[in-house]
Amino acid sequence: MSNKYLRCIWRAAFACILFACGISVASAENPERNLTVHWVNLQPEDGLIVDAVVLFFHDGSFDLYDTGSAPSSLLTRLAKHQFDGLESLIPGVKIAVMTAPHEPSPFGGTWGELSSAVTASLNPTQHRYATAYIALRPSNDAFLGNEDGYRIRLFDLGGNPELPVVVEFGGSEVMDAGICVNNEASLQFLDVTDMTAQPCQAENGVVRRHAGFNGSVRNPDATPVRILGGTSVDMGGITGVRHYDRANADFSRGGTQIGRLVFMQTGSAGSLTGSFYNPARSGEGFNIEVFHRPGSDAALTVVYFYTYEPGTGRPLWLIGSGELGQDIVMASAHGGSINSPSNPDTVVVSRWGTLRLPAASTVDWCMDGVTITYAPDDPSIPGGQYPVQRLTPRGDALEALCRQLYPPTRIY
Repeated sequence: MSNKYLRCIWRAAFACILFACGISVASAENPERNLTVHWVNLQPEDGLIVDAVVLFFHDGSFDLYDTGSAPSSLLTRLAKHQFDGLESLIPGVKIAVMTAPHEPSPFGGTWGELSSAVTASLNPTQHRYATAYIALRPSNDAFLGNEDGYRIRLFDLGGNPELPVVVEFGGSEVMDAGICVNNEASLQFLDVTDMTAQPCQAENGVVRRHAGFNGSVRNPDATPVRILGGTSVDMGGITGVRHYDRANADFSRGGTQIGRLVFMQTGSAGSLTGSFYNPARSGEGFNIEVFHRPGSDAALTVVYFYTYEPGTGRPLWLIGSGELGQDIVMASAHGGSINSPSNPDTVVVSRWGTLRLPAASTVDWCMDGVTITYAPDDPSIPGGQYPVQRLTPRGDALEALCRQLYPPTRIY
């Protein structure tokens, strides 16, 4: 790396770092942008099961359903769990499917809170918006989905991401597709691991707000009371007996949360920027700034390493920039003066070595700690790993989101 490049970093102008200094990033010529979408389950183990999440990316003209109208052929296929060939029904719309994101576990209960995730490559001008269809069991045709095609906006008019986008779905939003009679007396397969279609007695063919299971708050007097009345168990599959709790499975209760969709730029685990240190090595530390170049999915960073010169103990300030998950050249500078018009011509920039931060998709970024790998050029200074933890709080909603995407109790 040339001294000219390193002086550029020391001018501390992000425009220089991104453009004039020639950081290698993905080309902006390709208009497609990669998004990762997480489904975060908020139902307890004895609550509802989400067995499919279908995402439609469109220009705002896509219409999944209209309350009070007959279900479209698309909605009918979705309710029947027929996900193949959907693109032929809606040209120009991109589709991503998560199957069984919250399925029963072979060991009892359900899988963890991070149920599933998909990645989609989108054209910001053609796929500015998203519409979700979320199938709920044990009902036949209960679903969640945004009726308003403009509700979930991912890009602005200039094609710039408006991410992350977090959309929560509650029990008050559960809809009935109007395809099967809202009577759980005929349900035979409450365990949905085999994806067997439930028996369906034709209903009135009108999409409406779901009336609730028999015995629910919204539908307390309907009979037979089966799902919420003490007989809501299944004997199928390998999970054995599964019970739907009278309260937890009643989505018509006030304040019920089903789950949330999180739309994130691929390669980003949220707000990674902050100050980091190791309590056992107090007096040293890192300041890390993470961002994206417009038109690129690459996660770029500027990192400052506050440490000491070997032997003298004098403070040493190192700075570098590059891509997360790649070696970043770190350098120090001397010879300048505070507020001097001769800077940066008198500044001498010296390469120190390399440093590597974990890629943005690494779980560590959402946890308390990050392990930084460093390799000094001086052979007398041993390289190694430097585990650090966040010193400054995020101060944003993404900290709680990280905890939900990567719960500390989850085993990897």
